[in-house]
Amino acid sequence: MIATVRYYVEGDETAKVGDIVEYNDRLWFVPFWIETPQIDIEMPARIISTDALSLTQASPEDTVDYQLQVPVQMAALEGRLVGHTLEVIERPEIQRKRRIFFPL
Repeated sequence: MIATVRYYVEGDETAKVGDIVEYNDRLWFVPFWIETPQIDIEMPARIISTDALSLTQASPEDTVDYQLQVPVQMAALEGRLVGHTLEVIERPEIQRKRRIFFPL
């Protein structure tokens, strides 16, 4: 399962959109995806457990599926947060077909 999520970075009031994936029977936040050696496949650089981020379902008329109620620290997004309250898995075995956007 891949769904969209609105989130905020701590100290920044600009809403951002990421993904939510199911991994080991739990929901995880994917800040961004990275390329793999296969040209059409990408994987998360890291996933962050939504347990401490207060994940809620967005309203039906919203443009995303979920919303994180707790702002995410930039250090967590960048993989620099070690031994903190957030559970982070680096480069999990998750893959998806790469989204390719062509300019109009």
